[in-house]
Amino acid sequence: MPALLRIRRYRFFFLSTYAKFWLEPVTVGDLRGFRGHEMTEIRQIAVEKQQFFRAARG
Repeated sequence: MPALLRIRRYRFFFLSTYAKFWLEPVTVGDLRGFRGHEMTEIRQIAVEKQQFFRAARG
C-alpha cells in the first residue's frame, strides 16, 4: 500500500481494517512496537497534519 505521507522515518497511510489513530479528535488507536518517545512524536505529527489527513480521506 502506498504511503500517503512520509515524515522523518514514519509513513502514514490509510487501511480499511486497522486504525492506529482516530482523527477527530486525534487519539491513539494502537501503536504496538513503538517506544514511548516515538509514540509521542507520531502523535504530534498526526495532530499537526490532521487537516491534511481529513482532506485526503475525502
